[in-house]
This record gives sequence, structure tokens and C-alpha cells, in this order.
Amino acid sequence: MPKRCLTPFLAALAVAPTALAQTNTETDEIVVNAERRGSVASDIPPESTFSAADVRSYGATSVFQILAAIAPQTGSASVRGGGFPIVLVNGRRISGLQEIRDLPADAISRVEVFDEQLSLQYGYSPDQRVVNLVLERRYAASSAEAGAGVADTDARSNARIEGGSTEIDGGDRRALSAAYETASSITELERGIAAPSSGPDEREFRTLAPESSTWRASATFARALSEQVTGNINLRLDSSEQESLLGRDSFSALRERESENQTVRGVAGLDGSYAGWQWTATATADFSRQESATTDTLAPSRTQSEQTLFDATGNISGIPFDLPGGPLRTAFRAGVEQRTIESSSSSAAPADLERTTPSARFTLTVPITSRRHEFGEAFGDFSLNATASWGEPSDFEALSSTGFGGAWSPMRTLRFSLQSEHSEAAPSLQQLGDPSLTTPGVTFFDVGSGATVIIDRTSGGNPALRVEERDDLVFNTTLSLSRAFNLSFSWARNESSNAIAALPIGLPETEAAFPSRFTRDLGGTLIAVDARPINLAQRDIESIRWGFSYSHAIGQQPAAEAGGRRSDGPPHSDAAAEATEDRTSAPENSAVERRPELGGGQRAGAGRWNVSVFHRQRLMDEVVLAPGQTPIDLLDRGGLDGGGEPASSIEFEGGVFYRGFGLRLNGGWRDGYVIPVASGGELDFSDRWTINARAFVNFDSRPELIADAPWLRGVRLSLIADNLTDSVVEVRDSAGLTPSAYQEGYLTPLGRVVQISLRKTW
Repeated sequence: MPKRCLTPFLAALAVAPTALAQTNTETDEIVVNAERRGSVASDIPPESTFSAADVRSYGATSVFQILAAIAPQTGSASVRGGGFPIVLVNGRRISGLQEIRDLPADAISRVEVFDEQLSLQYGYSPDQRVVNLVLERRYAASSAEAGAGVADTDARSNARIEGGSTEIDGGDRRALSAAYETASSITELERGIAAPSSGPDEREFRTLAPESSTWRASATFARALSEQVTGNINLRLDSSEQESLLGRDSFSALRERESENQTVRGVAGLDGSYAGWQWTATATADFSRQESATTDTLAPSRTQSEQTLFDATGNISGIPFDLPGGPLRTAFRAGVEQRTIESSSSSAAPADLERTTPSARFTLTVPITSRRHEFGEAFGDFSLNATASWGEPSDFEALSSTGFGGAWSPMRTLRFSLQSEHSEAAPSLQQLGDPSLTTPGVTFFDVGSGATVIIDRTSGGNPALRVEERDDLVFNTTLSLSRAFNLSFSWARNESSNAIAALPIGLPETEAAFPSRFTRDLGGTLIAVDARPINLAQRDIESIRWGFSYSHAIGQQPAAEAGGRRSDGPPHSDAAAEATEDRTSAPENSAVERRPELGGGQRAGAGRWNVSVFHRQRLMDEVVLAPGQTPIDLLDRGGLDGGGEPASSIEFEGGVFYRGFGLRLNGGWRDGYVIPVASGGELDFSDRWTINARAFVNFDSRPELIADAPWLRGVRLSLIADNLTDSVVEVRDSAGLTPSAYQEGYLTPLGRVVQISLRKTW
């Protein structure tokens, strides 16, 4: 399958540069070099750019939802730096995602996605892509949203309400938001788990998803203290409660577990520029508390954990001087972080850990040739970089990393980059000191005996974890066949020694490597598993990721959007686009008047559609669990944890937006895999397609409806279906039967989730 999938892509890479070169010779091209507002301080071009109209077409509420929606284009073949990409705002570092995650999507003017090399120029490690959010010059709006839904037809219900207010005026920004969400529990009986063949039937008293309630509130204030300096303050509060049912104890009394989590986070920062240099200084204070209490007649248990974080970081980047090939760029980051964790558990000794880590990173980017500076222009744009970092955790020896890389763009539409890094990483304090928590009565498939058993499962931290050593090599290629059609290819090799990972309970070899983690009775039946994290002797992964993104406009586009990257009209310079943007950002117009979905309907008729599809293929995945053991090939076993890392997968996202109506689809496909059973036979896991859908209508783009019902101004109605087809992985043993531990309700507790929401902006 990988070779068949790669053939058309490699052919496109071979043919497209020649075709594009021929096209460029047939037309006169006028290039205007001008810096766009909010652009990054780098010569690295974005891989993808989303205009304000693109952002609107997603029907997203917040920056957080936009980042989730464009996730296919911010992924990488590398296994490092998972989760969200590094986020910049108006080309500058921010204190963290929490500073802007609740900003409304309507406040975004442009989104740019860059490869991992840009992260170096901003003082980060090269294991995450970078997203630059350019905000509107002026924006003012308040909003409220309410929603409700059900899972698995009627097994679980949820409801949420949130609201916020945002005001942006040049360098000044104020954002307030609050949200509350609640969800009922779902029991094994409600999800259709089969009754046990022997023993009491406790399905009514065991939850697959807990009853929960969460709330959060945040406030962000940023002010331009001068023309060059901006200050910001962010405060965030989070709280959640959960209640789970764990069956009945030996006295037939109901076992219940109540959990609470609270977090308070405060951040203050300054950023500025001087003589072409950018600098930031950020101070962070974070306090979190987690508690759980489990009722049991004979063995009640309680855990508690308190964690604190104090961090101060400074970063400076700029151009010390120019070379013939362009500006020499440097970035230097220095900081100190202090973390503490105090945890206690009724089943284990308490932990009291503290870590202070001073750290620094330096990056140097040297241009060799440049078309813009007319030095070696026949060779295109070519640059090299070097980076080094140091950190010294107080509870470990000094850690270091060194890296080298380069980028080559033989033409404006084609770019190659290569980056290598050797680094060391200490386990987190949570991995070391989280309280030990034992959950009784867990349904578990024993890959040693091939039987489904009921066990006590222990989670928490492991104070014996050691430092992990990493060697990473990443290659990226981006080809822009047109303004709206981009191809990208990524190859990565990640090697780890003493890799920190959760106990791989899906591998039959794990018990031989870590026998103390498994407890069996005199008859050989598994009764307990200690699943706390471990160090693996060696883990080597080689993978590729490739795909495309395409966007196209529908109908006549507004003049204010014609200069954007996604326009289908004649090419426009960045300077022209910026001038158009300035006209649409006049102070006398409010956000409600200027945004097409927030009133007036003057831009009704414009629309667009887009699609992104990316395929990931693991070429190699080997692990040595413990020193002296034989390497295990994980490609056909679904990865280390049995299913979470398939050898092949597809990720897609796309949709259409026209005259106020929008439809978005996202999801993917995951390859099947096989897990051998030590006692003989195997478990066969099927592949799986997952589709999520969002349909919405922005009434502001339907002026005829607002004329009859003015209260619809600023209203958006959305219908969301997660796991639309209620798909699930099917598991069969050698006899063609499904082990009870792999019933549908266990693998996908919620099944299909359908929600409806109503949002009002004014």
C-alpha cells in the first residue's frame, strides 16, 4: 500500500518543478517585496496560509477550535512534539496557548503554518510546526453559546454554556471568557456490555464514562506601553469533578470514586522590538490540586496531589549583521523553571519532589545563497543552521542537545529542509511522583493466557525513571502547484534509548521483561497489573507523512479578500493586500459591521470549499523492552500500546461554505493489526474509518431572513455528530469470537455523539 500511495506523489514532485518553471517563463511576473502586518521575522515562507474567509468557512468558535480543525496540516512524520503546534500571534512569541485559546475565531485575520525550522528562530526546539495567528487590527464583540447533546442515542447526555467578550485595538487587547459543561455517566448496562457468564451481574453499577462537570474562566489583558513594547497579563481558572461507579465490594456495597481537579494559572509578559531585534520576557505561576476518594468497606482509598510551577523565560532574536546571501539570524532563550509535586496515597508512600531547572538555547541561521539578495540566485535560496541547548534539573545531571540542519528552495514554489538533533530528556515530575492509584475490578485481556480476567490496575508515577536519550532526523518537502494547491512530504527517523513510556500491556513479551508488574494467583490467573510508566531499552521509528491541501472560492469574492493568498484572481502583492486590509479595518466600523457573519450581510454570496488529506506510513517500528531482549517488530501489532500507533493511517478534513451554510467533515482511517497471544493464537483487530460532521448556518449571511427576524442577527446554529457512522474496531480471536474485554462498549464507550449548539454574537 505505501508504494502505491507514494507513486503519484513522487511523480508529481518530479514533474511539477519543470512544469512550473515553464509556466513562469511564459508570463511576466512583477514581485513587490513588502512586509505584511503580523508576519514572522524570518525568510521562511509559510507552507499554508488561511485568509479570514477561510477561517469563517470552518464555523469554529475559538482559536482552539481553529487549531484543531487545521490539525492535518500541522502534523509531522516525527513522533516528537505531539499535540498542538507552537503558536505565535502577529509574528511574536506568546506566554502560551492559554493566552489566546479562547479568543473568537472571528478575530483572526490570517493564519500561517510553517515547518519545524521556524521554531528554531523563535527559541524553541525543532520538533513542532509553527502557526502564526494574525489578529484583526480592531475588533469588538461579545458572544454567548449554549449546546446540548447525547451519546449512543440516549445513554449519556451533556450540556454546556459559555460566553465571552473580546476587544482589540491595535496593540491593546482585552478578552474575557467563561464556560460550564456537564455530562451524565454511562454504565456498562446502558452501553450493552454482555452479562458475565459467572458471578454477580454488576453492569448497572460500573461506569464506562463518569458523571462529570467542568468550568473554566479566563481573562487576558494586553496593552501597548509604547510603540515598541507591549505588556500582557493572563489569568485562568479551571475546575472539574467526576464521579465513577466501580461495581460492588465484597460486602455488596457500592464502590464509588469521586475525583476533583483545580488549576489556577497566572502569566505576565513583556514583548518588544528594538533596531530589528525582537525580545520577550514571561513569568508564569501555576498551582494545581487533584484529589480522589474511593469508597470500599474493607479498603477505602484516597489520593491527593498538589503541583506548583514557577517559570521565568527571556528570548531575544534578530539580525546581528548581513551576509552576501542575506541576514544572519540568531535566537537566544534563557530561563529558569521550578516545579514541585506533593502527593499522598493510602496504598503507597507519599512523594515530595522538587525540581529547579535553569536552561538556555542558542540558534544560528546562516544564509548561503539568495534570490532576493541576488547572491548565487541561480542556485535558489539555501541556508544552514545550528542549535545547542542546555538544562540542568536539580534532581538529574545536566542535559544537553545539539542540532544541525539546512533548507533549500530552488524556486519559490518548492522547498526542502533537513534537521537533525541529539537531545536528552528527563522524566516529568508527574511521571516520577503522581500518586499511586489502584482501580479494582477492571476488565482486562491477558495476552499471556488468552483469557479475559478481572484485575486491580495501578496507575501513578515511577520515581525510578531515568533520562531518555534521543536522536532525531526529519526531512520536509513542500510544493505549491498553485496558490490554492499544496503538496507536502515528511520523513522522520526517531531513535530513543531509555525511552519513557506507559507499560506496554498489549505485548505478550512485556511480562517476561517486567515480571514484577504482573501478579498471578496460585492457579496462574492474572489478578493485578502495575501499569505505571517505565524505561524501554530502545525504540526506533521511521515514518513518512504526505498529503495535499486544496482550497477554492465559490461566487464573487469581496474586494477586501481578493488580495489574500487564497484568491482565484490575478496575483496581488502583499503590499496591495495590506492596503486593502487597512481600508477594511477603519476604526469607525465595528466588528459586527465588518464581519460577514456578524451583521449586514453585505458580503453574502461569497463562499469556498477546501479539502486536506494526509497519509502516514510507519516504515519501521522496533522496540527492545529490556536489555538483552530480542527486538520486537511492532509494525503489524498496532504499535507499542496495541492499536494507538497503526502502521498506516489517513487523516482528512474538508468542507464547503456558501451563503451562510457550512458543512465540515473530518476523520480518518486506521489500519488493522494483529496481537499474538503467548499461549497460542492471536487477536485480529480490524481497520476503522471514523467520520465526524459539523453542519452550521450563519444567519448574517442570509439578509432576507434577518429582515423578517431581526433577532437572528449574529446567530449561528450548529449540528455536530462525532463518530457519525458509529464505527468501532472489531476484534476476533483465532476461533472468530470477540473476547469480552474487547466488546464495542469498552473500545468506544460513547459511540456516536450528536450535539446541537446556538451561538449569538453582538
